[in-house]
Amino acid sequence: MEVPRLLRSRDQRYHLLMVGAGLNAGASAAAAAYQAALDNDLAELERSAAVHRLGPCDDVPSVPAGVGVILSSSVREGCHVGLMEGAASGAVPVVRDWPFVAGRPHSARTLFPEDWVVTSPQQAADRILAVTESESTRSLHGRAASRYALSQWDWTAVQGDYDSLLLRPGDPVSSLVEATL
Repeated sequence: MEVPRLLRSRDQRYHLLMVGAGLNAGASAAAAAYQAALDNDLAELERSAAVHRLGPCDDVPSVPAGVGVILSSSVREGCHVGLMEGAASGAVPVVRDWPFVAGRPHSARTLFPEDWVVTSPQQAADRILAVTESESTRSLHGRAASRYALSQWDWTAVQGDYDSLLLRPGDPVSSLVEATL
């Protein structure tokens, strides 16, 4: 929650849109305590319009299309699909260098371009301020993020890898897949 606070100390127009259900507070006492602390922290930010919780969303593709910057504050990720979709839609990514795996293979720095990755809330705020200094600057960075995302994660970029993993050449299914494309 430090990033929206840092941004709003410079410009009150910045706000964070949170999408998703949040934690399952019933999973454990630790999860319940964390969710209560988070809710308490968010209450102040929601009152000042710094944060808006959208909750679960059925129309996921429409959300990133209206977002200028997508912020990943995860401590670790398996496959950060939301971030990838946001980048593909033209939102500028700001990705925390996941502390649980930072400096290791498959960390944020090995999966995403270096300029997307930050190590602190201040670096995140600085990147957001820099890429949103004007709409033309944000648009330029957003188009670059979209080009990168589509070149790396679009079906046209990954289909061959999936086919080689899942299908044998000459397999009837392989031929069927090729015929439908």
